[in-house]
Amino acid sequence: MLIRTRLWVIAVLPLVLMLLVWLVCWATAHRTQAASGSLDMALRIRQGGYELDILTRECQLNPGGRTFTQWRRRFDSLVVLVNEWSGQHAGSAFVDLFRNETEALERLFTEFIDLAPKAGSSSQHKARDVLRANLSSQMCSRSQEIVGLGSRLAQQSQAEAARTTRSGYWAVSGVVLLFGVVLFAAARFLGTRIEGPLGALSEGAQEIGRGKLRFRQDIKGNDELARLARAFGDMAENLRGARDQTDAQNWISRSRTELDECMRGEKDVSTLCQDVIAFLAERLHAQVGTILLVTEDRKQLTLVGSYAYTDRKRSPGPLAFGEGLAGQAAQSGKRIVVTDLPEDCITATSSTGEVRPRQLLCFPLPYEGEVKGVVELGSLDPFTEQELAFLDAVGASMAIAIHSAQSRERLKSVLERSQALTEELQTQQEEMEATNEELREKTAELEAQQDALNGQARRDG
Repeated sequence: MLIRTRLWVIAVLPLVLMLLVWLVCWATAHRTQAASGSLDMALRIRQGGYELDILTRECQLNPGGRTFTQWRRRFDSLVVLVNEWSGQHAGSAFVDLFRNETEALERLFTEFIDLAPKAGSSSQHKARDVLRANLSSQMCSRSQEIVGLGSRLAQQSQAEAARTTRSGYWAVSGVVLLFGVVLFAAARFLGTRIEGPLGALSEGAQEIGRGKLRFRQDIKGNDELARLARAFGDMAENLRGARDQTDAQNWISRSRTELDECMRGEKDVSTLCQDVIAFLAERLHAQVGTILLVTEDRKQLTLVGSYAYTDRKRSPGPLAFGEGLAGQAAQSGKRIVVTDLPEDCITATSSTGEVRPRQLLCFPLPYEGEVKGVVELGSLDPFTEQELAFLDAVGASMAIAIHSAQSRERLKSVLERSQALTEELQTQQEEMEATNEELREKTAELEAQQDALNGQARRDG
């Protein structure tokens, strides 16, 4: 569920619950009002029964037209109240009881009025008095029954009103409690849905602040916050990738700079190759390494430098192109990586024994479209892409450095031969100059002798 939808639900839910509370309160008030009306009518019926009972006794004591009229009005008003109550409570047992009692009381009252004093003998008067007393007693009994029914009706109405009030109270309390529970659950649900991704974002920001870009959390859900948390995780992953790439580039650049420092200077080929293979083995955490250079006829490879290497199986002579992994790398000009090496393969030696690497790397040194040499490295751990990229980046510079060293050696050899020839020519020139001087001296001596002979001939002639 989206956050917007949840917020709408949280906003509308209180309104719905408030409407429910209002409906419950309205229904409770309506029931309470009805119960109060029934109680008021029951109290009026009971009061009417009390008044009717008093008037019935007064009719017994003071029979007369005025008393009878008051009794009739009170009786009629009571009947109206009972009929009104029975209309609201149809089917109640009190309806039939009230109706029976009021009808019986009305019949007794009618008979009581019919026995009013009339002319006649004394015996007739006594008989009427006895009947009136009997009817009066029955009327009082009926009126007492009506009073009892009114009291019972009032008690029942009071109990019903109390039950209605209690039920209304509990209904309102339950709805209010439900309102609170639902709001709490909704707030808790929304808080959990918000707190989880926000907590993940906060924790992720703290971890990223500490430089731990590999921190990752599994965020469930598909709302805005969950997507934001996952986007934040993706951003951290991208930052980690960019940082790793930057670190790798920095490591490669730093390693190239240090390798250039190692190759700097006018070193001979053997020293240069020894320094280079030692640097590569230490930088790439290789346990053994060799470097082989191509001969001048470009048909063979000769071992020039090594690191922790002992030759046990290979013949001391050079390797031909295509012979072994190094020869194959020189012939193809491509990098070769081999794992699961056999037991008789290259090993690293120490004072405590020998170690056989688990991975062997042979990569050529390219120079102007040709292979200048091959580097072999053996490691207990696989070479990483970063290390292979470093070797690809420095292969040409190593080939150039080796070519420069070889050129310097060739130039030095040429200069030495030239200097020897120059010295030889200078010696020969000095000898020729000495010979020429001697010849000049002999020529001068011969010319002097010739001049002397010519002068003697002229004198003799």
